[in-house]
Amino acid sequence: MFLSLSDVLSVAIGMIFIFLLLSMLTSYVMELIASVFQMRSKNLADAVQLLLDPSVEQLNGVKKLRQEWSNGKEIWDKGIAEKADEVFQKDIVDKLNENILKAFYTHPVIASLTSPKKLPSYIPTKVFGEVLFDLFSKAGTVEVTKPEEFLASVKTGIQSMNNNAFKMAILPMIENAELFEQETEKEIAMARSSIESWFNSTMERSSGWYKRRTQWIAIICAILIAVILNADAIGITQSLWRDASLRQSLANAAESYIQSGNQAKADQSLQTLTQYTLPLGWSGRLSDTNPATPVNSQDFPTLPAEIFLKVAGLLITGLATSQGSTIWFDLLKDIVNLRSSGSKPEVVESKSK
Repeated sequence: MFLSLSDVLSVAIGMIFIFLLLSMLTSYVMELIASVFQMRSKNLADAVQLLLDPSVEQLNGVKKLRQEWSNGKEIWDKGIAEKADEVFQKDIVDKLNENILKAFYTHPVIASLTSPKKLPSYIPTKVFGEVLFDLFSKAGTVEVTKPEEFLASVKTGIQSMNNNAFKMAILPMIENAELFEQETEKEIAMARSSIESWFNSTMERSSGWYKRRTQWIAIICAILIAVILNADAIGITQSLWRDASLRQSLANAAESYIQSGNQAKADQSLQTLTQYTLPLGWSGRLSDTNPATPVNSQDFPTLPAEIFLKVAGLLITGLATSQGSTIWFDLLKDIVNLRSSGSKPEVVESKSK
């Protein structure tokens, strides 16, 4: 069957639109898995561990947080009001040296970011700096009574740490602020800004860790979704190639979708896919080995060549949709614009062979 360039573009638009919708469904499943297994929280704990203990040889933030204190109750159990200031100060120094990551995570401000017994999946930049300053100012002196005493107290608290790598990482930020700024307020602001930038740069790197950690999970999820839905890229392409009305309606739907500018949710994506006569789902029958019988891509393949094409089609769909919806949305927009710049083909009523 001869197809015009516009028809070929319609087939491409239809396939990309399907990949986009399946990518959204895959992303939803991935977010569900990440939520159940607290993958983002664990990744964040590793990033904060690296910040607070730069010399660590292995990132195991969650394991570190599960460790019990070796002496006494947790640092914030009773609160400063029920302790002598000197006792509280010494307790903080001891806890910071014993398990700085747990001292940070058990701070009331960090603990309030999530429900009890769960780790936060996100820590605002300003909160990180404020909690760090609060911990070390309390470790540095009994009580800060003047603004000009604040940074000195923080430095004293940091210097009480046994972790030299952490001290070498954070002290220059405070010392530079003292060196380049003359006013107390500006010194504190510059020091906090430096620490926040340090935090942000590590969070950017941790995003890369998370993506690498979840890449294989995304591929497996995408392939499983393709298998369950029988979203066979080769079979679907053949249907679009043969059926003019199907490819035209799907291309028009993709164009409307791009023009609306609203990306569908997972349930809407699945609903959109079922609106069209796509060869999705399984018939529950084995394919007919009679050469005269038309191939039904919804049957379970029996011949070696059919099995190979089916596996290849499912793998193509899985690998494509595991890449995320953004790449397919941008590509779809470009091809829709390319198709719209030319003359639109007439709608042809036909039945798939």
